[in-house]
Formats: sequence, C-alpha cells, structure tokens
Amino acid sequence: PIPKVFIQNTTEHGRTIRKIIDGQQRITAILEFVNNKYILDKPYIGVHEGKRFSELPEEERDNILQ
Repeated sequence: PIPKVFIQNTTEHGRTIRKIIDGQQRITAILEFVNNKYILDKPYIGVHEGKRFSELPEEERDNILQ
C-alpha cells in the first residue's frame, strides 16, 4: 500500500497550480522508476525482480500509470 499524497489546488494568474503538501518523496521515487532510474530490487520479491519499468509487460506498466 502507498500512503496518501496531499495536493493543494490553487489559482494563480488564472491558472490552476497544484502544490504537493505531503508525498513529494513518494512522487519523485515513482517518477524516477517510470523513467527507468531504478530496478525492482530487494525488498521487492516477485516475477519482475531486477527489471526496470520499461522491461515490465505492457499491462503492468499501464496499471502503474493509472
């Protein structure tokens, strides 16, 4: 399970701005994984161990991106 991320929506100069209140580190880690900077390594144990995001089956990548 991934803890909640808290985002504040504000309007500045007629544009909607989203500010991360809590969860910056989690979001950064997810984005870096999606950009292939990490491999699935311990403590993860499973069929995708040792793989980068781009090496996952398309269905798994889609599930993560949703």
